[in-house]
Amino acid sequence: MKPSDLMLFPQPVKCDIGKGKIKVPSTITVGGAAQKSVEMVFKRKALMGDSDSFIRCSYDSSVKGGFEGYAMDINPKGFISIRSSSDTGITHALRTVSQLLKSFPKELPILKIEDWPAFPERGVMLDISRDRVPTMNTLFQLVDKIAELKGNHLELYIEHTFAYKGHETVWRDASPITSEEMIMLDRYCSERGVSLCANQNVLGHFERWLKHPQYAALGEMDRGHFYSMYWYIEPNTLCATDMKARKFVKELLAELMPLCSGDYVNIGCDEPWDLGKGRSKAEVEKRGRNAVYGEHVADVAEFVVKNGKRPSFWVDPDFGNKRSEIPPLPPELIGNVWGYDGNTDFKNRLKSLGEAGLDAWVYPGANGWNSFTSRTNNRRKNLELAATEGSANSAKGFVITEWGDCGHNQQWPVSLFGMMDGVAVAWSGKSYTDPEAEANHVFNEPALGKWLYKLGEADDCVVTGNSNCTFDVFRKPFLNPSFPGKLEDWEKCCANFKALLKNIPAKDPLIARECRFAAELALWNAERAFLNKKTGASTPHDILHKLTLRLLDLMAEHKDLWMERSRPGGLSDSCNQTYMQRIRMQYD
Repeated sequence: MKPSDLMLFPQPVKCDIGKGKIKVPSTITVGGAAQKSVEMVFKRKALMGDSDSFIRCSYDSSVKGGFEGYAMDINPKGFISIRSSSDTGITHALRTVSQLLKSFPKELPILKIEDWPAFPERGVMLDISRDRVPTMNTLFQLVDKIAELKGNHLELYIEHTFAYKGHETVWRDASPITSEEMIMLDRYCSERGVSLCANQNVLGHFERWLKHPQYAALGEMDRGHFYSMYWYIEPNTLCATDMKARKFVKELLAELMPLCSGDYVNIGCDEPWDLGKGRSKAEVEKRGRNAVYGEHVADVAEFVVKNGKRPSFWVDPDFGNKRSEIPPLPPELIGNVWGYDGNTDFKNRLKSLGEAGLDAWVYPGANGWNSFTSRTNNRRKNLELAATEGSANSAKGFVITEWGDCGHNQQWPVSLFGMMDGVAVAWSGKSYTDPEAEANHVFNEPALGKWLYKLGEADDCVVTGNSNCTFDVFRKPFLNPSFPGKLEDWEKCCANFKALLKNIPAKDPLIARECRFAAELALWNAERAFLNKKTGASTPHDILHKLTLRLLDLMAEHKDLWMERSRPGGLSDSCNQTYMQRIRMQYD
C-alpha cells in the first residue's frame, strides 16, 4: 500500500505505512482530547473516553510543526495514538483519522504520520459582489469544508453586498448580507476553527456606488471612459486625494470590522483604473501615480491598525514592482500578491515586499470565473507556483480566490472543487493531483473528482488566455470572424462535452443537475463555434433560431439552479449580461 491509497486530502508531510491492520471497534472512543474537538470532527459517531480509548490523545511540545502540527501512530496494539502541543493540532489529527475511517471503516492500516501546515494562514476568498450572494446554508457548507481540509481563513469579497446602514440605495436589490447574518457566520466560523476576516474594497471597483448621484462626487471621474481601445468602463475609482472619500470608506470599515472576529482586514485597492485621469490628475503628474495610490493605502491601513486589526491589500503587478515610488507604509500592512495564470510572477512582488519589511501572502485562483467548467490545468500550475514561490519567500498566508466576473456563471460544484484544491495545497505546500480523494471528502463522490478534472480540461483544445474558449465565444456575436480556434478543434471540443454528459458520477440530485448544466452550457457554445467555423454567414436562419430557443431553456435552468444556493439579488444582472446579451447578438 502507498500513501496515495489512503485517500487522504490534503496529503500529510510524512506517512510511513507498516504491515498489518487493526480492527475498528463498533463504537469509537476518544480520550485526552477536548470534547469540542471530538464533537466537531465526529459529530455523534464517537464518544468521549479515557486513557484506554481507541483514540488516545496527549499534549507534547516536542511535536514538529508548532501548535498545528501533530504526530499519529496507528499501532499493532490496536489503538491510535495522537500527540500535539495544542487542541488545534489534535483536532487536525482527528480530522485525518476521520478521513481514514471513511476509506477503511472496518480495519485501519498500521502507519505513522507526521504532519504540519506549510502556511500559517490557509483559506478562501469568495467573491460575493459580482451578482451572486450565497445563501447562509451555502456559506455554512463552505466553512465546513474549509475546516475539514484543515483551513483556517475565510473572507468574502465585498463591494456593495453588505447591508451598510444608511446606504440602502446601493444594496437594496443585491440581497446583501446583513449585520445579523455576518455575526451568525462569524460565530459559525469560530466554532470550527476558521477566522472570518473583513473584506471591503476601498478604492477601485466602486462602480456600483458611483453610479448613484449621492456618491458620484466621491469618484475620480464623473463620466466613463475607454480604458483601452475596446474596453469602455463606467466611473470605477474613488478619488484618492479626496479626504471625504477616505472618511467615507473608513465609516464602512468601522461598521464591518467589529462583526468579523478575524485578525485581518482586506482593504482591496486593486485595479484603480480611473486613478490620475480625473480629479487627482494634477497630483499624479506632480508626485507620481504610485505615490498618490500608496498614500491612500497607507491612510486607510493606519485606520485599520488603530482599530486593532492587521490590514492587507492587493499588490497589483505595477505597484509591486515599483517599490521605490511608494511612500512609507505601516509595518503591519500585508501585501496580497495575486495572480491566476501558471506563469504569474509571484517571485518579484514577494521579494519586493520582503525588502520593504512587509509581510506577504499569496492569492492564487480557483479559476472558475469567466468559465462554465473551470480551468483545471491552469489552476494546478497556478497553485503550484504560488506554493513554491510563497514558501521560498516566507509568505505567511495562502488564500485561494474565486471571483464572479461577467455574471458569476460557474456552478457551485465547480467553484467548491477548485477552492478546496487550493485549501489542500495551502496545507501541504505542494501541488498534487488526487481528484478522487478530494471529491470523496468534498462531495462524498470519489468518481466525481476525475469528472470535474476532465470538465475543466474539455475545452483546452482552443486556448484563449485566462478564460475558457467556450466562455469567450459566448460573448461574441455568432457571425463574427474573430471566433478563435479551428474547425477540427471545436469538433473535438464538442466530442469532449458529449462524452462527459453520458455519465455524471453524482448521486446527489442537485450536484448532478449542476454538473450537467455546466457541461450542457459549454457544449452549446462549442456547437455554436463549430457552426461558425463550418458555415459562417451561410448558416441557415432556422438553425440559428433553434440555438436561440435552446439558450432560452438554458437560461431558465440557470435561474432555477441559482435559487438553490444563492439569493435572488443579482440574478437579473447575471442573466442580462450573459444570456440576454447573447440572444440580442445572436443575429448580429
